[in-house]
Amino acid sequence: MTLEEVARFQGFLSAVSGLEGEIRKLATDGWVPKFLRRTGVPLYWSWCYEFSLAELLALVFQATGMGGAFLEIAKSENAHARLLAWPEEVEGPSAVIKPRQVVLVLSMLFALLYSVKAIGFHSLSLSDLVRKGLEGDDVALRRAIAIDPTVLSMPSVVGYVGGLQLRGEPRRLRQLYLAAAKGPNKQLQPYWNLRYMERVLTEGRVFESHSREAIYDLVTQRLRLYDARGQDSFKGLFTTLARWRENATT
Repeated sequence: MTLEEVARFQGFLSAVSGLEGEIRKLATDGWVPKFLRRTGVPLYWSWCYEFSLAELLALVFQATGMGGAFLEIAKSENAHARLLAWPEEVEGPSAVIKPRQVVLVLSMLFALLYSVKAIGFHSLSLSDLVRKGLEGDDVALRRAIAIDPTVLSMPSVVGYVGGLQLRGEPRRLRQLYLAAAKGPNKQLQPYWNLRYMERVLTEGRVFESHSREAIYDLVTQRLRLYDARGQDSFKGLFTTLARWRENATT
């Protein structure tokens, strides 16, 4: 993965997180809520977290009529680079979203939004946090619930919570429900975009293929995601990135 691709995909994640107001407006204003009331279909998206972030992106492309273009890109030799450039390559949906698909698409957009927000807080997508939680990491599951309490309605999480109830573990159950009320740790928010960058660098194996100097220049000079004026800013940046990587894998 090149540094140019890193910059583009980091920008894509930032753009998705910036759509929160527009997505919420779509769900509460205009014809969408009228459609939901008329059809009686609930807006429910926690099932989307059963998929990885990559799988969820693929589902969004498919549901919005861009499935053919997405599959064509995926089969090409330079699939990764072309996927990062998809906003320019795919000018718009190849088919109008049908009324019965509105709820599906809106649900997936909400799930995509919260998955990206999870990366901004914890360097892991919401799906990854849930997966770690179901493997026994209560801290990861509490973090997922704090970002989106609807995680508690996921089929797999419902089964997990049922197991805690059967085993008689009220303290762990109480901690899960408290997480839904508390919300995410807002102190982590100032590093939002830098956390997106860390995830892209890690997933793209950029730490192994590029020098620290090149990464430092990308983050501080080109994208201005970290203040390079402070003393020992070089060491500080990579100490921070290393801590996030460690927290995401342990």
